[in-house]
Amino acid sequence: LKSAGYHNGMVGKWHHASPPNASTDFATFHSYFGSHYESRDGKEEHVTDLNERDAVKFLNERPRNKPFALMVSFFAIHAEDGKPEQYRPQNRTAGLYRNSSVPIPKTATEEHFEAMPEFLQNPANVGRGRWMNRYSTPEMYQAMMKKTYRMITEVDTAIGNVVRKLEEQGALNDTLILFTTDNGNLHGEHGLAEKWYPYEESVRVPLVVVDPRSPEGRRGTVNDEYTLNIDLAPTMLSAAGVPVPDVMQGRDVAGMYLGTEEEVERTRGSWRKEFYYEWFTGHKVVIPASLALVSKRSKYIVYPEYGHEELFLLEDDPYEERNVFGTLNSPAAKEIKERFSRMRSHAESGARC
Repeated sequence: LKSAGYHNGMVGKWHHASPPNASTDFATFHSYFGSHYESRDGKEEHVTDLNERDAVKFLNERPRNKPFALMVSFFAIHAEDGKPEQYRPQNRTAGLYRNSSVPIPKTATEEHFEAMPEFLQNPANVGRGRWMNRYSTPEMYQAMMKKTYRMITEVDTAIGNVVRKLEEQGALNDTLILFTTDNGNLHGEHGLAEKWYPYEESVRVPLVVVDPRSPEGRRGTVNDEYTLNIDLAPTMLSAAGVPVPDVMQGRDVAGMYLGTEEEVERTRGSWRKEFYYEWFTGHKVVIPASLALVSKRSKYIVYPEYGHEELFLLEDDPYEERNVFGTLNSPAAKEIKERFSRMRSHAESGARC
């Protein structure tokens, strides 16, 4: 985007090594995360307020004669790992959800936890450890979830204010907005907390697209095709009229809402129907590695460090309560393992997915 004349910014959480050319590729690159309150200019402020303020500052100071790209990476609702409170929303939302009762997930039972692989039941597993610190009693669950929902509402308010700034500047109708996140979250499902595992609550994330090019009749519609994080960059580059490099494996999602009805249907018809998932780690006890082949009908999971396999038939078992891999006959087991191997090899080859 920089080489195409874009004025680029990133504010908020960047949980990686800094980009090699951050100082030249970004006009603003301001990374901070880890705490819900940050000290700035001698004053302690909530990280969500800072995310919003830095985003608005970028928009106010950008040159109006250049296109821009801005990543606003909210640290909330990530927990403060290792701290007793875990979630620290702002005082101004203290009244929200106070009189509500948050429903407990269907699979948040000891019975479901005991049905998990033994290595996930290990107290040293970080997903179980964080469950203990957040959801191990009904009272803890209610307190933690209400704080979580308060922080979500605070982020929602901040997003609204950033969008309002675009509107004030007359830029909203020229701006593609993508809202998503890097992972889902287990809130006690299967007796676990957090992410890292290929179960539905962990791997499913929202993708909300606000595109001024979209026909009026397609706005506000819901599409259940599989989009992946690898699709974000090709979608943004295509909208900017910048060629998508061959090294990018994803696809432009705009084809599913731009064009004639026939073109949209053709894109959806050729869209991916399953995908390869991977999580590699350096510690098999704390966070074991997991791989999966995911489709709407089924999910095949492999924990390679333990040689453990799972198969869930999602159409009949959407909460992943029954691992049926052990009931498969040999040809069926062979077929799904071969599909998994083909998808993995395809992804690791660098080919378009």
